[in-house]
Amino acid sequence: ISKEELAAELRLNPDHAEANAEMGSILLDRQDAADAIPHLEKAVKLEPDQWVTYRQLGKAYYMQKDYAKAETALQQAVRHDPQGLAHYQLGLVYRSLGQKEAANAQFEISRKLKLESLAHDEAQMTTLKSVDQ
Repeated sequence: ISKEELAAELRLNPDHAEANAEMGSILLDRQDAADAIPHLEKAVKLEPDQWVTYRQLGKAYYMQKDYAKAETALQQAVRHDPQGLAHYQLGLVYRSLGQKEAANAQFEISRKLKLESLAHDEAQMTTLKSVDQ
């Protein structure tokens, strides 16, 4: 879906959580954190169980150097982060705040989750290959 289509959806239904989250992500991909934040904030307000949106919001705050808000958003995201992406971003926030031990702890959690995710993916591929044969 294009940015223009999302903008039209948001004009019709400004309380559409998924459209707000998607618009925020598009803006974030374009390095426009300032404009992404209101959409992402609205999305998590409307659907607070969306950890990916919290991760995007944390990234946007981080890009704006608002580390306190980034930390808060990313702490929500790490609760359900299966691959360690939010943990890594939280580590970056802690590093920016000069909290080296907290940063390293988050980087280590991220590393372990990524390895577990890779092992899971490899097991899935092995299972699929055996079924195909």
